[in-house]
Amino acid sequence: MHINEPEITNETIKELGLSEEEFERIKIQLDRTPNYAELCVYAVIWSEPESLKSAQYWLNSLPNEDRNLLADPKFNQVGLYDLGDGSAFAVKITAHNFNQDLSSKNQLPHSIENIHQEIFSHGARPLASLNSMRIGSVDQASNREDLKNAIEAIGKISNCYGVPMVGGDFFFHPCFNNTGIINTFSLGIIDDKHSISSSESDEEMLVFLAGSTFCQKNSSSSTLNKPFVGKLLMEAALEALPLGKIIAMAPLSTVGLAGACAKICARLKLGMHINLENISSLQNNKLPHEILIASAKDQMILVLQKDGVDETQSIFEKWDLQLSQIGQLAGPKMLEFYQAENSVANFPLDSLINGSGVPLYQKEYAKPEYLKKIRKFNPNRVSKPKDYIDVAKRIWQSNNVVSKRWAYEQFDSRLGANTISQTASDSVILRIKNGNKALSLSTDCNPTYVKADPYIGTMIAVSEAARNIICSGGEPLSLSPCLNFADPDDAEHYWQFVNSIKGLGDVSKKFELPIIGGQVNFLGPSDSEKEDLSIFPSPTIALVGLIDDTDNIMSLHFKEEGHQIYMLGTPHNDLASSIYLRLIHNIPLSPAPKFDLDEEFHNLYNLKIIIRKKMIQSAHDISEGGLFVSLLEAAIPNGFGIDIETDNNFRKDAYLFGESQSRIIVSVAMEHEDELVNYLNSHNVSFSKLGEVIGRRILIDNQDFGLVKDWKAIYNNTLGEKLDN
Repeated sequence: MHINEPEITNETIKELGLSEEEFERIKIQLDRTPNYAELCVYAVIWSEPESLKSAQYWLNSLPNEDRNLLADPKFNQVGLYDLGDGSAFAVKITAHNFNQDLSSKNQLPHSIENIHQEIFSHGARPLASLNSMRIGSVDQASNREDLKNAIEAIGKISNCYGVPMVGGDFFFHPCFNNTGIINTFSLGIIDDKHSISSSESDEEMLVFLAGSTFCQKNSSSSTLNKPFVGKLLMEAALEALPLGKIIAMAPLSTVGLAGACAKICARLKLGMHINLENISSLQNNKLPHEILIASAKDQMILVLQKDGVDETQSIFEKWDLQLSQIGQLAGPKMLEFYQAENSVANFPLDSLINGSGVPLYQKEYAKPEYLKKIRKFNPNRVSKPKDYIDVAKRIWQSNNVVSKRWAYEQFDSRLGANTISQTASDSVILRIKNGNKALSLSTDCNPTYVKADPYIGTMIAVSEAARNIICSGGEPLSLSPCLNFADPDDAEHYWQFVNSIKGLGDVSKKFELPIIGGQVNFLGPSDSEKEDLSIFPSPTIALVGLIDDTDNIMSLHFKEEGHQIYMLGTPHNDLASSIYLRLIHNIPLSPAPKFDLDEEFHNLYNLKIIIRKKMIQSAHDISEGGLFVSLLEAAIPNGFGIDIETDNNFRKDAYLFGESQSRIIVSVAMEHEDELVNYLNSHNVSFSKLGEVIGRRILIDNQDFGLVKDWKAIYNNTLGEKLDN
């Protein structure tokens, strides 16, 4: 049978995004020249987002062993972590880049839906998502519109799938004016960790394509975004899993039919024999390459045991879904596609997902020139404020400090009632049903720190996320990074990536955190690749922690008047990379804040013990905006005032607004104050007494900064007022 596929030329190879060297590599893998359908599949699977070919060499240096992991912890794959009580959680983080191109904005709902499909295809019900947003200045109308559209898209998918968007973080900066980034982190719970892939796979098992009855008959509709069909697929799959007959699943939402089959083959270490004639899209005169690479939000591949087909099919039909057998598992070496008994495309498995034949590149890298300017920064040349109240207000109402409640109020964060704690804590707390345990989630990254020093800045991102987990009463369990970096073919940008990886490796080893469910997001070259316009390196960190007893949940806010306020950690005369420097002194780049990994680990280790021993009433980390911002964040939930004194051994602006790391604000009842102080002294934890909770006003060094309620109004309303204008 003759199939009229396009001719392969040098121009064709280039248009598909493959290099000449990669084309030659494909010929070696196949031991022949590929046909057009095969070339298209390689172009998808060997693309940077799927193969991570420019990153994998350095990713291989990261620690990836933990006895609680249930799957190989590779980047670009769902991570599975055993909670040790018959349940597990599944995590994945992904990236969506958008610019002024309308198509990139329209893809956001698809991107969010994809990650939930990845989670449930591993047997987990998606429980919650967090979104880490990197947006340009909100003073620019297009950025305000982008943010509104993003929130609307997130709400649409969250409501459809019943997966609440419970938190995340925002970072506004002009470097994201041309290209914004949204990292979505999804977490699901597996009630029985043996509910999928529970039995040995073999060549007798069958491969099915699942989708709506309408889409099976009208396959052109599969290119449309159909979140409701995706929801039906999720419910049907999760209902069928307890039968124990589903061996593997994979959505077609990102890499199409061939890519989904390749992912399952890599997982099962077996090949497949797929008959394209059994796929109804052939009735619409589609060519083989179109069938193999087209993504579909409303279809997925299932591998079933033969004796489970009828029961599984009944469940899917109940949800108005159809299962069509399209093939079966085969020997361990090949993924084969046929049509009318003629070979359409054949692939050695080693040349596909995680195979030895996939390209692996070590890019050249060079230290950026801008670091020379950073090294010239002299804090002694920074003038001290004449009006501290004015400075404090300007920092407090800056976009990266004020409340993001406007965003979270756009949709219901309590979908899946009784699972989410609304306690005001440094992290999001998810109560696990039928138990006294909870999960603690946090995302973090300050791109300014990473720009100043990728190694230190990345360690700070992980440490601050860990600080948030521990301040909430949890123990960090796993780390999921999304490594957002500019063009890897630029030597200076790649230097940022390499040094960020080194920092990620060192800090994960220190905290003994396995790295799972991660992603690399390289932005290709564009018109904005001038150094002053390219995105700041942004390794977004998502951490999952466990609170083994919900009685140990710790909140961030002050509880009663008379409680004493302490700062754990060492203060410094450090203004580096602070909002204060950027906003008040117009110094956009400076060194990374003071950070010592050993001190961070020591302080957090002891904070865990202090919380479990019930010594303190609140705990809140000091981060962007410095001590002043953290104090107000702890004051405004209950409206209590504070009376504190700064330390004359330090510059007052550095003491209040500096962002040196490894510091936490705690409050303690007077009857526990001696116990706390004795513990800190005996365990060599640096600390300072700041003052006490009192009244309704903010008093610093006897200067009245005003009523807490007035600061609260600024905090809650500023961003919403900007976005609504």
